[in-house]
Amino acid sequence: MIQLDQLQWLKIHDFLLDIEKAWEPKGFCTQVMAKLHMLLPYDKARIYIINKNGQISYEFLYGVEKRWSENYLSYYSKIENNRYSIFRNSNYANPEIHGSVTDWDNHTIDEFVTRYIKPQGIKHSLGFTLYGDAFGKGIFCFDRTSGTGYQTKELGIISIVHPHIQNLLRNSFVAVTRGTSHPKNPDSKSLLTKREHEIAELLYKGVSPINISNQLFISLSTTYRHIANIHAKLNVSSRQELIIALFGYFQDGTNLTLT
Repeated sequence: MIQLDQLQWLKIHDFLLDIEKAWEPKGFCTQVMAKLHMLLPYDKARIYIINKNGQISYEFLYGVEKRWSENYLSYYSKIENNRYSIFRNSNYANPEIHGSVTDWDNHTIDEFVTRYIKPQGIKHSLGFTLYGDAFGKGIFCFDRTSGTGYQTKELGIISIVHPHIQNLLRNSFVAVTRGTSHPKNPDSKSLLTKREHEIAELLYKGVSPINISNQLFISLSTTYRHIANIHAKLNVSSRQELIIALFGYFQDGTNLTLT
């Protein structure tokens, strides 16, 4: 069994507590992606949720241009006898349940590697699959663009947290029947004021704090205070986690609940 120090066990503990707070399957998956960064740093990430009809019902990309995903789904997932398809078992797109790793510098050179992996600067990929009655299965891929690959200890961490993530997903959410939906998270910390919502939307669009203060005619210190409040209410601790959290609201065309 892999040996972890006390700090690493504490990080695992905090990670599992944090993802428990998600209140619906899609939010749960994005929360897993966001919080996993503190255990396994990555540069790019992708989530594909495939429903029981074999169709993609949800896609989330972090650090990945949309065109790359479109090219993958329309073409690269179908070449090499579907070797890299997310609809079948493969080392990259649909890895084994506890996670698998690919070192692309030492991988067999083929069209997928030459024209899809290399142009994105991807050096190493780690992935795993989650299964849930509420949505089918979720494919998670985490890419590193540096020369540092995923280490044995990091894979050990994945082997520890994956069964817990899987159990949380299966036990916390049930399939939603037609015409019903999960209730909104009742936690008051999820509520944003009108001004916080305005700033959150600008942050999601990539506007910097200093430009937000200029656009809204407020001081930079006031802008940062609002950003701090948004972080607290959405239970995020970094810009990366914030963008992922905001994606779940703005990408779907829904609004953050206002107070």
